[in-house]
Formats: sequence, structure tokens, C-alpha cells
Amino acid sequence: MTVKLETVKRQGIDIQCINGMWIPVKGSRGLDRFMYGTHRWLGKVTYQMPSLVAAIKLDKRRTCAVDVGAHIGLWSRVFSQLYGQVIAVEPLPAHLVCLQLNAPGDNVRIVASAISDCAAPSEALLELDLDKGLMNRLATGADAAKPTISVVAQSLDSIVPESADVSLIKADVEGGELLVVRGAGKTIDRCRPVICLEQKDLGKNYRPGEKQYAALEHLKAAHGYKVAGHVRDDWYMVPA
Repeated sequence: MTVKLETVKRQGIDIQCINGMWIPVKGSRGLDRFMYGTHRWLGKVTYQMPSLVAAIKLDKRRTCAVDVGAHIGLWSRVFSQLYGQVIAVEPLPAHLVCLQLNAPGDNVRIVASAISDCAAPSEALLELDLDKGLMNRLATGADAAKPTISVVAQSLDSIVPESADVSLIKADVEGGELLVVRGAGKTIDRCRPVICLEQKDLGKNYRPGEKQYAALEHLKAAHGYKVAGHVRDDWYMVPA
């Protein structure tokens, strides 16, 4: 049964609950249609279930999952029930409010940040797409018409503690995946996790010198990884 609750305000942001998951009201166009989908995990809607299941099946350790671009927590919620520890990284305030409600487990650590390859936290601009569920990416300057918001950006190595046994890294950051893996080199070499990267063709939204599949090529050359398969635009890398 489909249930849509009335709008409530949290931390000054209007949010609403659809099929057990909280989403922002503003900018939810394009996102709300997924909330009525058939992909469910323990009674609540999730997103891209075939891609999610493929990643989990490849990870035999299931110790710590790092969810980069955690959005509203559609995957983080599932990870919290299968992994000992989850690090959910998301920069957008409207998403963070929902993430806290959707993935409230004691084993979930939420980090309010964008991810780059900079060791020290720095200021960055996010481009927002209000027609696609508040989809956001680190600004490239290619589309000056897009609204932007200032956020903190830092590397994954600066966020993940050395004590964490990371067995899965998922990154869906709309073209910034190369920055993610460049800034996670120490974690990758120490933990040798399964890595799930969205690698769709974003055309002009890449930074100068970057291209589709650049993150996959970096993992092969710099860390000795190989392709284990893909589901549509989600690619899975494992140690060779």
C-alpha cells in the first residue's frame, strides 16, 4: 500500500515521507517517482536494487561500507543492516536531514562533506539540478545556469579512520568518481575493498582532462584492480 505523509519541517527544511522513506519537498521532482517503485528492502522502497545486490554479493567480508554520495540514504539504510559499520558521506543539507531519518542506526556515521582528492578540507561549489531529485556534483563551470551551493570538500582518506576495515566503497557523484578514488588511495591499498562506481557519460560535465571510465582506468593502473562486472552504468572493481 502506498502511503504519503504530510509535510514536516526539520532543521528548517520541508521533508515528506513516501513509502517509509523521507525525501526533501523542494527539488524532489524526478526523485519522488522512485518512491513509488517496486524495489523494496524490508518493506521500504530503495533504488537501483540490481546494482545494490550485485555490489553486496561481491563483498564477502561486509565489515565497513563507505557510501559516497549517500543522498537520502536509500543504500545506506540497507548497508546499515548488513555491515558492522557504515560511513555515509553527503554534502547537501536537504539530503542530510533525510539521511539521518532514513539510516538512523548506531553503526552509521554520517559525514557532511563533498569528496575530492584534497587532503585538507576546503571550500567547494556544488551544482544543483532541481529537476532530478536535487542531483548535485562538484561544479565544473560548464553550465553557468545551474544554481550552486558552497560546501566543504575533503578526501576519503581524511575521513576514513585507519582502524576501519573497509570492504566496500560505493561512489555515485555525477562525474567526480576519479576525484574520489584519487583521494582514497591509502584506504584502497590498506583495505582492498570492492569498489562500485557509477560511470555514465556526462559529456560537458567532466573536468578538463577527465572522461568516462577514467576512475576505472586509475584503479587498474595505480592500485592493481580489475573489472568484476557492471549493471548498466554501475561498474564493480576488485583487486586483480
